[in-house]
Amino acid sequence: MKYHHIPVMQKEVIHYLAPKKNQNFIDSTLGLGGHTQAILDKTAPNGKLLAIEQSEKGLNEAKKNLQKYKNRIVFICNNFRNLSQIVRDNDFEPVSGVLFDLGLASWQIEDSNLGISFTKDMPLDMRLDEKSEISASDILNTYNEKQLSNLFYYFGDIKKNRHLVKKIINRRQEKKFASTADLIETVGSNNPKVLAPIFQSLRIEVNHELENLTQVLPQITDILAPKGKIIVISYHSGEDRIAKNFFRANKDKFKILTKKPLTASFKEIKENSRARSAKLRAGERI
Repeated sequence: MKYHHIPVMQKEVIHYLAPKKNQNFIDSTLGLGGHTQAILDKTAPNGKLLAIEQSEKGLNEAKKNLQKYKNRIVFICNNFRNLSQIVRDNDFEPVSGVLFDLGLASWQIEDSNLGISFTKDMPLDMRLDEKSEISASDILNTYNEKQLSNLFYYFGDIKKNRHLVKKIINRRQEKKFASTADLIETVGSNNPKVLAPIFQSLRIEVNHELENLTQVLPQITDILAPKGKIIVISYHSGEDRIAKNFFRANKDKFKILTKKPLTASFKEIKENSRARSAKLRAGERI
């Protein structure tokens, strides 16, 4: 299957990264390679890019899309939380910029084995890294009432979730969760506004998304060369808060380039609905 993916806020990414001839960059969230391609076009002929993707399937899809740049890309299947080690292992320096686009790639949403989308019946898995141990169904089948409540509160902004948690616990006592249909049936609604934050909460928990971002940002300080740029595109209030607090806590090391987070234009949102919740923050290494 050929997956179609439109990079979010690509003009803004290129503007703030400001890639120049022969510079080296890191795309910590490769996806299908849209941002990577745009960066490499600017850094020709000899600029290199370290491309990190935690999913082996995603990495293979990106390699197909980036075939003509293969001699200038170091492809890594790993989680970006290990960024410092990845940079050391590949002797990748100097680094002029690092990009984090924390959104999902189209293949991840459409993949019938992941269960990230609630638009069709799929196994309730959600592991973006195939080697991860815990799945979304494991969480629904084993977490206690307090754990589930905190998960929906902090990762889905579902403040009043007691009724939802009770439904989940009552359901699993009769039948274990296995598919997205099981969860939708338990919730008792097909409304995307109801389902989206529930599915989001589980995905964030399964993949330790906020924890990974918290771990990696302090590593950037020693990776970036002076005047090197960092961009974080987030899609969840928790992610944006982590990025904002990082820049605020490191004003002696980074010049903040975006006083407020940038959002996608009306035109871009109309063409790509996934850009609707995107927020971009950028900084420059002092």
